[in-house]
Amino acid sequence: MSRKEGGKVFGSGSRAPVTITLLVRNPNAVESGKIYYHDIGDYLDRESKLSIVHAAIHGEPFEWDMLQPDRHGDWLEQRDDSWYRFAPIGIEKLKNLKGIFEIWSSGLKTERDVWAWNYSPDALEKNIQKTIRFYEKERIRRAESCDEKPINDFVIYDETQIKWNRELLHDCNKNRVISYSNANIVEGMYRPFCKQRLYYASELNGMTYQIPKLFPNGKQNVVIALSGGKGLSALIINCIPDLNNMSGGCQCFPLYWYEDAEENRTIRHEAISDEALDVFRKVYPGGLIGRLVKDGGPTIQKEDIFYYIYGILHSEEYRSRYEANLKKELPRIPFAEHFDLFYYAGKALADIHLNYESAALYPLTMEWNRSPDNGQLLLESFYNDPGPVEKLRWGKKRNPETGKMEADKSVLVYNERLTFRGIPEIAHRYVVNGRSPLEWMIDRYQVKTDPASGIVNDPNTYSDDPLYIVNLVRRLVTVSVETMKIVDSLTSISEKDCYDDFPYEWKMHEQAPGTN
Repeated sequence: MSRKEGGKVFGSGSRAPVTITLLVRNPNAVESGKIYYHDIGDYLDRESKLSIVHAAIHGEPFEWDMLQPDRHGDWLEQRDDSWYRFAPIGIEKLKNLKGIFEIWSSGLKTERDVWAWNYSPDALEKNIQKTIRFYEKERIRRAESCDEKPINDFVIYDETQIKWNRELLHDCNKNRVISYSNANIVEGMYRPFCKQRLYYASELNGMTYQIPKLFPNGKQNVVIALSGGKGLSALIINCIPDLNNMSGGCQCFPLYWYEDAEENRTIRHEAISDEALDVFRKVYPGGLIGRLVKDGGPTIQKEDIFYYIYGILHSEEYRSRYEANLKKELPRIPFAEHFDLFYYAGKALADIHLNYESAALYPLTMEWNRSPDNGQLLLESFYNDPGPVEKLRWGKKRNPETGKMEADKSVLVYNERLTFRGIPEIAHRYVVNGRSPLEWMIDRYQVKTDPASGIVNDPNTYSDDPLYIVNLVRRLVTVSVETMKIVDSLTSISEKDCYDDFPYEWKMHEQAPGTN
């Protein structure tokens, strides 16, 4: 974004965007005020921007665009109304009605991430047991006290022991016992391509939303996690995602959901609605052409729709054409001319993203630095144990034009022993929630100590394999490269107009232009 905005008008030390606003009062006006707007453009240096302003004052004035809101009340970044002839992925305002999915959920909101998430299962167990012991002391003290002051004025606030929130205070006031269970330690996706251990228990998780129906303990599922508010990002995940896995609070659209039944049983349901399956089969009567009976046959199934959607969500054409819509609404899914192309692309992308920890090792150059202890290059011992990572960082290079040092993203410094070289440019094109997978590694794979609680979160403790993080760097380069190969191969959507085949509920959700 900074590169797109170009040179800083007030010099390199300023990051503030600049807008010039002129307000003209006309006491004789007989109509409401009008707003005129001019965007000087992107990727301009400082001198070019100032020369445009100078020319507007002393030379030829530039053309003004008069702004008028569209039917949605948008002044800028106005939505494309062809969008409303696509199928709603979910119906937000009327939850009893079903879009393509009949259920979805926000990610898990623990409200005490420092306590509830950790790379180390042992550290997580220790932290949770510590906070439960403190809670229980406060619960018993409250139960035995004659003090009638409100609970939030009664308990001891000590962030080295506990993180109180409204729900936990309420439980304490109601004398509800909380006990520790090792079965509640599960794997979760804290940030894209960054798994940690999670203590998954409603009493210590602030807001679980519909997550218990998507990931009841011990049950398998996959979800498409979508970002909200800042444009579209999509990542398929097979474990519980944190709410902030995606910006704006991730929304998780599952392949399955689970219903509680008698005798502690659960019943698995497909999350794609029957209405959606009917529409897709009408639009694509030939189904998946060429799929053999032993592989499921050509008739479209709900799982096929799930992976088709994942393919569509990675279409750069789709993201570009409907950028404004995707910033303001849940996605709507077009019916591409070739269902099979986007299905197979989505299936391949899902396989890459779900299995990122076992992806092929990209052939990066691994530069082993000399041991600071004896000055010897002990390649074999270094490779078997490269040492812990404290904080990954990009290499540095000198900009030939400015003479200043800047990040060299073809180089990643692992630690004092190891440096990776030869990261291809294409690896930086794959972006999830504002960062490439390697940028997420730089952000998350570092040792952090929370200043309030003193809790340490160390990525070196996630795996018993001393090469886990080293290999993950190379695997995520492969993931990025292979992802972009598939994305670049996607053809035009060339969508079909299937609005007449939609169920009434989809049409009622948002009236499409030109319909009654």
